[in-house]
Amino acid sequence: MLRKYAREALDLGLPIVRPLWMLDPQDPACRIVADEFSIGDEIIVAPVLKPGSVEREVYLPTGVWKDGIDGSLRKGSRWIHMYKVGKTNLAGLL
Repeated sequence: MLRKYAREALDLGLPIVRPLWMLDPQDPACRIVADEFSIGDEIIVAPVLKPGSVEREVYLPTGVWKDGIDGSLRKGSRWIHMYKVGKTNLAGLL
């Protein structure tokens, strides 16, 4: 996937790591989320930033997203409150 987005970066000048507003410029929530980012337009990264924490708020832009931890599909344009990340999955991607 990184090769795909590296090629896109070279061909179109788009960054590989993108702020959420690049996925949906019309969504006001995408403009205020400062601690999430996307890799291309297929992966959302919502890191757990508080030491010892195993949950966080996650915003999903428009679309259907596959959860990188449990494989479930999640509808976008909404917040997921208290999204649980097990201690063994602290690098989980959404």
